[in-house]
Amino acid sequence: MTSMFVPATLLVLSSASIQAAYSPRVLMSPLLESRLLLNNEKPQMDISKVQIAFPPSSNADVRIKVYKGEELLNDIEMKIGVTVGNLVVASMPQFSFVDLGTGTGPRRIDVTVDGKLAGRLDFTLTQTSGGDALVPTKGWDVEGPWSQLAYFTYKDEQVSRNDVTIFYWVKESEVPVMNNRRTVKVTIRNGNTVIGTSDDRYPSGPGYSRLTHPFKKANGQFLDKTDLNGFSSPLTVEVKAGEKVLRSWRVTPGGAGFAPHPRTNLDGTEPQLWLSPKYINGQIVQPVTLTWLVAGN
Repeated sequence: MTSMFVPATLLVLSSASIQAAYSPRVLMSPLLESRLLLNNEKPQMDISKVQIAFPPSSNADVRIKVYKGEELLNDIEMKIGVTVGNLVVASMPQFSFVDLGTGTGPRRIDVTVDGKLAGRLDFTLTQTSGGDALVPTKGWDVEGPWSQLAYFTYKDEQVSRNDVTIFYWVKESEVPVMNNRRTVKVTIRNGNTVIGTSDDRYPSGPGYSRLTHPFKKANGQFLDKTDLNGFSSPLTVEVKAGEKVLRSWRVTPGGAGFAPHPRTNLDGTEPQLWLSPKYINGQIVQPVTLTWLVAGN
């Protein structure tokens, strides 16, 4: 069985094919980074690149399909380029932002490989208005999986310092103003005992801001992966604005770090639900492991 955990070395495939053990599936972390333009009258999205695991060949037919409800707005052909092991980056032949259509309602991004669904991103857009009678403005608010997902990272190799870092998404509009600022911070706790706290972060803009930071322990030192070895029961992770809890997840320590979420398991997970523990950065696989957090489970 072919493994996706491969040395981070650039490999160039011939059109012969990748001998894939699993059906093609999209890597979620890069897809969530797709930039939304929401300050204009017509909303748009930068989905010029997607990352896919286990494509059947370097010539596979990769397409992005953009839906407003059940109406197909765009059907875009992608070309496979950078390839590392069984991971590839597929890109638009020419970069452009994709129109998402006007009007409040659901949107859907489907990624297909040779006609089969490999990944999906569902979200809802709501039209907003502002400004004043002289200079009215229109924009968009978005609701989607960014509010449900987060992930931790730590380095794969043994190093003297291996900080636990979290990545998550918050909208500025979710955060109440306190002392003329909108700030959030994250805590990890075991029961009522806080074992790690982040510095303040400042979301901005109409869409979701991706925020990231390491944690510090009570003694001011950074929370290291090895600090998790003493815990066996699930830990609580919370994003808070003052006393208001914006996000809450549960994560279980396991092995050298956190136990992986069940949706990272290649066996028994549908491609559109799969959460990859790896991703390509440039022309290598980033040498970290992603531990996903999913609200409600």
